[in-house]
Amino acid sequence: MNNWGRRLAFLLALWLLLVSAALLFRPLMPVDETRYLAVAWEMWVREDFLVPHLNGAPYSHKPPLLFWLMQTGWGIFGVNEWWPRLVSPVFGLACIFLVIAVCRQLWPNDPGAATVAPLLLIGGLFWSLYTTLAMFDMLVAAFTLVGLLGLLRAWRQGEWSGWALVGLAIGVGILTKGPVVLLYIMPAALLAPWWDTGKAIGNRINGWVRWYLGLAASIVIGVAIGLAWAGPAMNAGGEDYANAILWDQTAGRIVNAFDHGQPFWWYLALLPPALLPWILWPALWRAANGAWRARYDDDDVTADSGIRFCLVCIALALVVLSLVSSKQPHYLLPIMPAVALLAARVLSRFGQPGLRWDAAPLSVLVIALLVIGAYLIASGQFGPQTSFGSVVNLLWVLPVLAGALWLLCLPKIGPPVIAGLSAVLMVSVHGIARPALEQTHSVSGIAAYIGSLQRAGRLVAHDGKYHGQYHFLGRLEKPLPIVDCDTAPDWLRRNPEGALVFYRRRPGDGIQADYDQRFRAKFVGVWSADKVLAHPEQFVCDQ
Repeated sequence: MNNWGRRLAFLLALWLLLVSAALLFRPLMPVDETRYLAVAWEMWVREDFLVPHLNGAPYSHKPPLLFWLMQTGWGIFGVNEWWPRLVSPVFGLACIFLVIAVCRQLWPNDPGAATVAPLLLIGGLFWSLYTTLAMFDMLVAAFTLVGLLGLLRAWRQGEWSGWALVGLAIGVGILTKGPVVLLYIMPAALLAPWWDTGKAIGNRINGWVRWYLGLAASIVIGVAIGLAWAGPAMNAGGEDYANAILWDQTAGRIVNAFDHGQPFWWYLALLPPALLPWILWPALWRAANGAWRARYDDDDVTADSGIRFCLVCIALALVVLSLVSSKQPHYLLPIMPAVALLAARVLSRFGQPGLRWDAAPLSVLVIALLVIGAYLIASGQFGPQTSFGSVVNLLWVLPVLAGALWLLCLPKIGPPVIAGLSAVLMVSVHGIARPALEQTHSVSGIAAYIGSLQRAGRLVAHDGKYHGQYHFLGRLEKPLPIVDCDTAPDWLRRNPEGALVFYRRRPGDGIQADYDQRFRAKFVGVWSADKVLAHPEQFVCDQ
């Protein structure tokens, strides 16, 4: 096996380690993961693959591509939990290879950058965590890279096939999460005159006219792909659904967030922890300092089209994301490949021999994270555990602790060592958190109980807003009527054979539930109507 074969095998091993740990140790996380599987499941049950539904109502928050991919796997393998949880990780793996392809387009004469960039990406704790979550943003990151790859092909070769690739990326990106994909692709396309320092476009006949015509054509292609679904879906879903997907879900998040509102500076505060562990690696800071100093003496630095390309992708996206009212950590995922590419180029050009204590900050970070996690588990912060269970659980600390100490013994460290330790750290975090997550976030037990009631022909109502967290795991085929604390007794009187899903701060308050368990910071239970109606004075509304 040649060097590239060994490097790709190492990257694949890291990916397999991360994904296996998530599948084995972590339950589906409410409310996001369980909600997305609920939407896919309800489309499957309804055999309606055009308009997504959640709890019987059209679901306008997201387009259907992720749900389609989940259902495709069910069509091949049968309905299961593991396939939907693999969809996003597979796109995360695709991002690794796409980063290599983009890097080779940016710097064809710098194989070192193409070697380092995927390690910097998969070795980031932020990226490695979200790689394993069943969410939309890893798909958006992959399609963003496809779009950027198309831009670079149009830049280098001047061929229309590059713009076709951009259009395809925009289209499938719109089908994934709406027009937000344009935010990550358009800055580099629009500001090409700034980063095309070699005048590859300007030296062609009608170069810039052809460039912007190609951009316009790619947008038309992308919008056409999106409308191929949105048009029939709006017709089938009705006026309210059409207004929601065309206006509310975009404008509502941009102008005045109906959810996840944060201040302007929020992403700037989030970015440093999102760059762990690389932000604590002294060798990267020395390389960055070398690049900064060389900008005065080396024209190749300021004229490096690839560096400028990455800066545009990062800076413009951050500015626009900061202006948007709705903010979430995972909105940063599509710009992380550009960060990895920029850091890889800087390391390749200005990296210096490692120093003896380069590993010290990383070892301190790893040990601190493990000590904090071990303390929280041992002290019961995430729920009670047996003494034996706590001791066994804390054994997950040992591999990473040994790795952190081993780092200190190495004469120098490089990206493969750090990326490997990051992957082991994420496995240990999953192992340490497993008992707590099973106690506080796993809803498979109550979902199965609700499903058994429905299959027995009993109606089950839900107290307050319902995010679909029980629908897939319980294989529910009927919506849960929504009630609140005041209307629940009346609903139960009208449905004496029914049951109620209700939430309390303490499990012992009021009437004893037929089924009771922890749910995040509260307790959730199922009460049969006859119990509540027999003792209505004990029905405790503790919200």
